[in-house]
Order: sequence, then structure tokens, then C-alpha cells
Amino acid sequence: MATPSGGTVAIVNAHLTYAGTAQRQAQAVALAVLARSLGRRVVVLGDFNAAIEAPCLGPLATEFDDAFETAGVRPGDPRRASSGDARIAHILSRGLRVLDCRVASEAGAASDHLPVVATFTTEDPGS
Repeated sequence: MATPSGGTVAIVNAHLTYAGTAQRQAQAVALAVLARSLGRRVVVLGDFNAAIEAPCLGPLATEFDDAFETAGVRPGDPRRASSGDARIAHILSRGLRVLDCRVASEAGAASDHLPVVATFTTEDPGS
């Protein structure tokens, strides 16, 4: 995606397997390698079928910022999850500033998961 300043943001969507953690970890490694090759500003999002703290998502969690955490949406915040605090849909980023992140509960039956929405800017926090 082109930015007004002439830069780009790469956006990658993925649906990792629910079938097993070893396969999910291999997919997370492949996704991290792909995203790493796409440049400085990258958004990686999708249904990862695990909490971001799960060891199988370590390859992503160590390289990218969790939009919920970066936006200050902490566990227990009603904007964070559709059922308790369980969250397997994620928006991760690198090289961007997160302005907001939430679960779009107003979307109703848009999917078997409630959509997650994040707003980013390419501006540095100090500018």
C-alpha cells in the first residue's frame, strides 16, 4: 500500500492451522521470514489460532508489535476480545505507530470470529 509521503506499507494476511502447534509454529516461522523480506513497514494479521503469548507464535511475537498492546488495550478491556479475554485473531506491525485497536463487536455475524480493527500512522510519535 502506498503512503501519502511516497513510502509503502506491506500487508500480509494469514490463517494459521488449528490442527497442531508444531505445524502452526512452522507456519509462523515461514510468515515471519516472508514479512521480514517485505521492508521496514509491515502489517501481519489474521487468524493465528493461538494467543500471541503461545510459544508457537514466538517467531512473530518477537519481531512484531501486537497492535492491542501497543494501543494500550490491556487484558480485561472490552475492546480486546469477543469472549472473555481469548484472542486468536491478531494484528501485528513493524515500523508503524498504532493509534487504536479493537474488536469490532458491531460487525455481528460478519464471520465466525468478530473482526479486529487497527488504525495506524506512518508518522513517528515525535513528529
